[in-house]
Amino acid sequence: MSFNQGSSQPIQPLSIGNVVTAGLRLYGVHFKSYLKLAFIAYAWILVPVYGWARCGATLALISRLAYSELVEQPETPSEAGRFLRARLWQFLLMGLLMFLLIIGITIGVIILLFILALITGVILGIFIPGGAANDAFNPVVALVSFTLVLVYIGLIFSVFLLVQARFILVEVPLAIENSTDGASTIKRSWNLTRGNLWRIVAIIIITSLLTFPLQVPLSVLNIIIQISLQPLARVNSNYRLLAAIVNILLTLISIALVVPLWQTIKAVLYCDLRSRREGFGLKLRDRNI
Repeated sequence: MSFNQGSSQPIQPLSIGNVVTAGLRLYGVHFKSYLKLAFIAYAWILVPVYGWARCGATLALISRLAYSELVEQPETPSEAGRFLRARLWQFLLMGLLMFLLIIGITIGVIILLFILALITGVILGIFIPGGAANDAFNPVVALVSFTLVLVYIGLIFSVFLLVQARFILVEVPLAIENSTDGASTIKRSWNLTRGNLWRIVAIIIITSLLTFPLQVPLSVLNIIIQISLQPLARVNSNYRLLAAIVNILLTLISIALVVPLWQTIKAVLYCDLRSRREGFGLKLRDRNI
């Protein structure tokens, strides 16, 4: 599929399946180059501060390259990389702001759950006098408690899934739009995803289901290796270090395999949401910048 950047007509909105399919197709066509960039990105994560900025910029580079294919103005990694390296510290700022935002949301969820737990305790104390405090094996208390735990887990999962949906594009505008910086790109993602929340949630769930089988073999291999090295690690600290290194490497490989798919899907979603919200043909920046 392609997007005509010269058209003045809005791009036809894509279905959930089309967004995922287009992302899969882009990843398949550019599998080697995108996978290479993913490995480079996660190699940089081992270098504090500067490496973290390079990691974020390199992952965003995949989305930019995918976007350039969609608007039929393909760039090479070196061409696109020059633009992103000029914004390197903006990616670090974006990452820091998102980290603080997630921390704030997490604290808010914890406070909310604490309040709900207090309310639940009061209600149980009213309707089951003495049961909640004196009889831990009361079947009614156990059933209500188990149900509430499931509700709380569902609440936590839903909150973070919705947060992920609203900020899924956070690095893409920064990688593409000239006027966006590390702070405004967060607001940009929020605005672009407004009104499409459940559609994006569906895309996230489908993509997660698609990537899960890719990660299972490496996860199983990692578990087998960790179990095999555990007896040796008890008597020799070198094996404990080896187990830690293997765990880190296999985890990074597992993530690197699926991240390019997420980045290409983000590029497709970005194009689609811009066409829906802004209703004009999309154009890549001037190639001379």
